[in-house]
Amino acid sequence: MRLIFQRVLHATVLSQGKEITSIDKGLLVYLGFAKGDTMSTIKRFTSKVLKVRVWKGIPKQMKKDSEKDSDLEPKEEQKSDPSAELKRWETSVLDNNYEVLVVPMSALYWPIPDEKVEVVEPLTPEENLKLYTQFVNQLKQEYKPEMIKASGFGDNFQIKIVIDGPVTLLNEGQ
Repeated sequence: MRLIFQRVLHATVLSQGKEITSIDKGLLVYLGFAKGDTMSTIKRFTSKVLKVRVWKGIPKQMKKDSEKDSDLEPKEEQKSDPSAELKRWETSVLDNNYEVLVVPMSALYWPIPDEKVEVVEPLTPEENLKLYTQFVNQLKQEYKPEMIKASGFGDNFQIKIVIDGPVTLLNEGQ
């Protein structure tokens, strides 16, 4: 399995000019499968999607001081306290109640010998669809179903993205 995570402020998937789905702040996940991927692989990677820390965090003492304050800036009196400094890459989708958009991308396994992309179908469309559906359903089981969006499968999509950072990460394995 190969995943590309992108931290986004907004992402929209379109097909034939019509919006299929969209998310606001969260992760856009491009997903590719290979022979040998199983439900065990899916569970390991869905956990990574939900727990990967790619946002700034709010120190625990600041959370206690201001539960309602959604601003990530420390209060004036806390700015001089080094322990109250905001940490980079300390929070995840789960921590922030963000959304996840999953887009299947079998091209993640297409080799590029020389300058020409060699189109390879490592799995049949049926196998890809089964694993994709299992992946999305597993995310919904581990998180809030309404926060998980799926682009659909098998169509030609256009994706409009506002990347945050930019932060883009690759993760792969079986």
